[in-house]
Amino acid sequence: MRRQAAAARLAELEQAPVERKLALWAEETPWGVDAATLAGRAGVTVETLRELAPVARLVWIRGERPRVALRRRVEEEAIKLRERLAQFHQENPLLGGMPRAAAGMDAGWLEAVLETERELVAEGEMLRLRGFAPRKKAEESEAEERIERVFREAGLEAPPAREALAKAGLDEARARTLLQLLLKDGRLVRVGSELLLHREAVERLKALVRERKGQRFGVGEFKEWTGVSRKYAIPLLEYLDRERVTRREGDRRVVL
Repeated sequence: MRRQAAAARLAELEQAPVERKLALWAEETPWGVDAATLAGRAGVTVETLRELAPVARLVWIRGERPRVALRRRVEEEAIKLRERLAQFHQENPLLGGMPRAAAGMDAGWLEAVLETERELVAEGEMLRLRGFAPRKKAEESEAEERIERVFREAGLEAPPAREALAKAGLDEARARTLLQLLLKDGRLVRVGSELLLHREAVERLKALVRERKGQRFGVGEFKEWTGVSRKYAIPLLEYLDRERVTRREGDRRVVL
């Protein structure tokens, strides 16, 4: 049976017009075949292949080495992605979209999928369905305000995230989603791997340090300026270094 099928396919290829041959060859590589390779196999130039692609129902996939794929395959993947996004929105109504990386496609293929399906929208590194908007329930909005208040009132000595979330009044998963939204909105700032601060506290800290432009100081002096313990002083100083507010020089720093 396999030999008969192979013979039938060869016979079809021999008699088929070039557009049909291109489609049959592209079908052998579901995720796209190198455009230059396919053009060479068909005995045409890459430019001619590009012109024939719509007739052969092929999609041009851009990239460093362009590929072509069956339009049917791209449409199938577009349907799958649309279904995945619908499920993602249902399970994560507070999030603005699903990360591009979660689509499981390279950049060129994803771009082709997005061009095929108008219901799919890309915004930066996020994907969403057209018409979707994050939805917060009243209890979630109130919980978000409680979380933000904890960090605002704590100043530079903010509690661990888990402790702040415990005051949200929601289950941990939903509370952590709200925390991520606060970070995304810029109301909270990640200063260190374990230290989050309210934006207002960070702005006051930067202003306090910048008033001492050109001054050299150590950890002890910084603790006196801010009133924080060493536990907080070190990650705060490392953050200021990254933000180019200060520069470390041995055991001391200079305000830039």
